Amino acid sequence: MTETTKIEQLPFSPFDLTLKEVLKKNQIRKVALWLLGKDENSILAQYSNSLWESSLSIIFLINYVAILDEHEEPDLKNKIKSKSKAVARWLKDKKTESHDHKYIHWEGVTWDTCVVIRALGKALKEFPDEFSEHEKTEIKKCISKGASWLYYRFSKWETEVKYPFGPADVAQIISTLIIIRSDFPEIYSNILSESGKKKCEIEVEIVRYLLHIKTEKTLTIPITSDEDEEVVTYWWDDFFSTAEVVEALAVFYKYYESDLELKNLDKKILSLTKHALVKACAYFEQGQVDGMWGSHIDTIKVIYAYVRIRNLIPQSNSFSKEPLIIPEIHTTFKALRWMCDEKQIFSDGSFLHTMFLTVFYAHALLEVYNGWEPANLIIKQLYDDVIWFSPVRTTPERSKRLAAELHIGELNENIDELKKSITTITEEKEIEKLKLLRFRRAAIVLVILSLCTIIGINAFGIDIKKEAVEYFAFSIPLVFALVSLAWNWDKIFHK
Repeated sequence: MTETTKIEQLPFSPFDLTLKEVLKKNQIRKVALWLLGKDENSILAQYSNSLWESSLSIIFLINYVAILDEHEEPDLKNKIKSKSKAVARWLKDKKTESHDHKYIHWEGVTWDTCVVIRALGKALKEFPDEFSEHEKTEIKKCISKGASWLYYRFSKWETEVKYPFGPADVAQIISTLIIIRSDFPEIYSNILSESGKKKCEIEVEIVRYLLHIKTEKTLTIPITSDEDEEVVTYWWDDFFSTAEVVEALAVFYKYYESDLELKNLDKKILSLTKHALVKACAYFEQGQVDGMWGSHIDTIKVIYAYVRIRNLIPQSNSFSKEPLIIPEIHTTFKALRWMCDEKQIFSDGSFLHTMFLTVFYAHALLEVYNGWEPANLIIKQLYDDVIWFSPVRTTPERSKRLAAELHIGELNENIDELKKSITTITEEKEIEKLKLLRFRRAAIVLVILSLCTIIGINAFGIDIKKEAVEYFAFSIPLVFALVSLAWNWDKIFHK
């Protein structure tokens, strides 16, 4: 009886279902209902007048609808659609406009403004028929002026902005701009036009800043009683900020990895971004203690970013079949197991009955559902795999492998660059050689023609003064034709 009770208390059951099925049926659905609240015309976060919590709530709820089957939960879908529209209108009305009507922001906070913009864009994109044409125009205006304000604030960051969550705020700007560019390209073009920037330029500028302010942290990892291993990692202020930056850098990398314009703008930025992501992941993997990274909010945010990075970063290089960045199964599951424990997730689906924790928890659940590959395993198989891999995957070994993978990637890039340089130099030398050969042929022909002309004049006693017109009319085109023939000989006869 005691054993049965213990099994029932585990957060994921029954054991013969996949983790995705369990999460969708239990944790994700319950938290969605809690965030929706009981009022017919508002969601729970609106009771505290929290703009950012309301924004993240409807982003989650709209994404939750996307994982439901076509005929699944029709009433719940309609309720989410209706409330998303109502919240979007409420957020629009809560905006603050600058005195010159050039900018719009919410609460005067970069982070809050970012999530509100994304919520407005999400609602407009997914439920366009719910808004009138006037409302659509107003929402797009809010997005455009809000994004312009974000870049304006970033341009003053080092001189005017004093804010404790600096890296997290700046990182949010990247994610927001990329979503705007993807979903509303015409608004993105307007933002660039108003800021006087080219495509990609703002995002690259912000990424450079984030990479510049990173902190290198050397972690000492005990391997044996007499031996330690040092691993160099990157981080930004704390776990929460680091998770925010990691997500933004990964979003940036995914969206621009195949963008030729970006590569022409800054060929090194993607390589530096990948290095930063790998080293930040090493920081995450070594920083976990008993399923946690620091506080509750830190842990929830890190597990979200840690899982998300796998789907955003193109993985292995040509010499390795194993992915470069992939969440360690035991690290991820231990954090998930801690997060979903019954001492924290109450029967109503909330995380400790706390709104801000519950909002982030909801997004983390969805990311695990959508992006963590082991979530497709049945629960008992997942527990077995976690036990199997735990003692094998040590951080020092993994760090060395990742470092080797990065080094191989760098060498491959250098080889490609050298090949291009060799090809270019060879082509240039061939062109110079061909030009010299052509010049010599043309010169020889010109000298021979000149000699023939002089000999002909002397031999036939031509009077140049009397017959100049006829002579030049005949000789000049002939000379030009023969010199051109000599110059283009290889083109004509060696095709």
